[in-house]
Amino acid sequence: MAEPGERAEPGERAGPGSYEGVELPPLLTVQESVLATDVSLLEVVTLAGVIPCVRHGGLGDGEVGAAIFLGGALGGLSGPAAGLYQRVAERTGGIRLHYRRPGDLDACVADVVLLADLLLQRGCRRVVTVGHSFGGAVAVGAGVALGERCAGVVTLATQAPGCERVDELRAPILIVHGEEDAILPDLASRLVHQLAGGPKELLLLPGEGHLLSGVADLLDERVGAFVLGALGMAA
Repeated sequence: MAEPGERAEPGERAGPGSYEGVELPPLLTVQESVLATDVSLLEVVTLAGVIPCVRHGGLGDGEVGAAIFLGGALGGLSGPAAGLYQRVAERTGGIRLHYRRPGDLDACVADVVLLADLLLQRGCRRVVTVGHSFGGAVAVGAGVALGERCAGVVTLATQAPGCERVDELRAPILIVHGEEDAILPDLASRLVHQLAGGPKELLLLPGEGHLLSGVADLLDERVGAFVLGALGMAA
């Protein structure tokens, strides 16, 4: 892999292994610039577009693991519950990713797998994927593709389409949904939980809608604890 700021060979796809069913976009370069203490802008530049990310804590450079946080069908970096992703990423370390082509499931899964591959090449051992709404299906799809390199998956108010292979996950999954979700009913998460074959937990939240706005503190704790536990890191 090219170091930050250096040019990779077009089409370069070195890595710890292949990813069945995922076509990674050819990598051109990786640019990283510091925004603040322990926060940087990471731009993964490919022939098919740029994957912009916000990185917290420097994980992926010899550390035990990292979490990748994924938005919904329109992308974004904040997540539900009034900025859950920033808060959990600051606590656990990790990367908030915005897709090249929001809403395109295959392309979004490829973005996540490519970023995970870059982290693994830098010495990161395993990753956790966390996704909201459409991003829940992306998190599951990437987790399946990564195989044993995935330490865990979190879905938040996920859709069911795109999660059909959840039974192939080799990692635990935490499935969260509001019982008053008017956009994606909690039946979607119930179905995903039913299909999941490995260690799994379904957390249904009474009175909560799609954005899970009333349970920010609870999600900070539960998602943060799941990420740290999956990666074997101290709280």
